[in-house]
Amino acid sequence: MLQYVTGTLDDYILGKGDLYFADARFGDIYLPFEEAFFMCAVVEAERFYAELKPCAAAFFTDAELFEDLYRYQISNVTLPGALPHDETFLYRWAAYFSTPFAPFPRLPERRKNTVRFIPERYDDLSDFCREVVWYGKSKNRTTVQNKSEV
Repeated sequence: MLQYVTGTLDDYILGKGDLYFADARFGDIYLPFEEAFFMCAVVEAERFYAELKPCAAAFFTDAELFEDLYRYQISNVTLPGALPHDETFLYRWAAYFSTPFAPFPRLPERRKNTVRFIPERYDDLSDFCREVVWYGKSKNRTTVQNKSEV
């Protein structure tokens, strides 16, 4: 998947393509590159996260913190067909990210907690693309908005 990104960007720089994408699975629509990449990533979420993990891990010295954050971030992405689920974390990520303008750098509070994620449900990829990616990105609907510690 990351090869697709670099290949598309390389082709664009060389004048061999553009940064729009169409895929019948996502409906009758041309998507800008970043939205198309997001759609491809959610369709192949396991593959995407497997490829991303070693790149992201390189920025962390604390492997436990990284693993916990990585699981939180994966749980927090709105995916087609996703069901409500509970996840237990070592750090209070929901509280940490609920105050985005707090002074940085700061570490999240280390306290075991369970977060309930209740994503919007879309079983049809074209509906998901239209409602979450096309119309919903300005409303941050690509992340699960309904979540709380339980």
